[in-house]
Amino acid sequence: MKKQRRTQINLILTIFGDNFDTENLSTVIGLQPVEAWQKGEPIKGNPLGLQRPETAWTYELGFHQTLFLNEVTDVFFHRFDSRKELIAKILIQGKLECKIYVVIEIYEKSLPAIFLDKKFVALANALNAEIDMDLYDFR
Repeated sequence: MKKQRRTQINLILTIFGDNFDTENLSTVIGLQPVEAWQKGEPIKGNPLGLQRPETAWTYELGFHQTLFLNEVTDVFFHRFDSRKELIAKILIQGKLECKIYVVIEIYEKSLPAIFLDKKFVALANALNAEIDMDLYDFR
């Protein structure tokens, strides 16, 4: 019997810029990234030998099976709200950028409710973060 896939949502925070110490960032904010790289490093698996154009630090919540984006943004809010001033200071001092990726995988015609509440929007604003939404339809 084929396993039925369910709609799932992941939030990813990426901090990026010209050059910064990703290990120090992890230590200071108390979170380990799922991925980090330095500007100029070769991009793994790239047959053209391309190099990373910037330094980046990426943290993911991981996929949550849900039809409600706000359930996942609540988890994100609780993970980062107490760290927002510290992260904002690091971003300003290092002249870094911040982006929040919302990744939604849709299965079995189960369309999610996409809603960003005020507290999540305020957190994104405090981080001066762009929000990038990626929808993948596997129906």
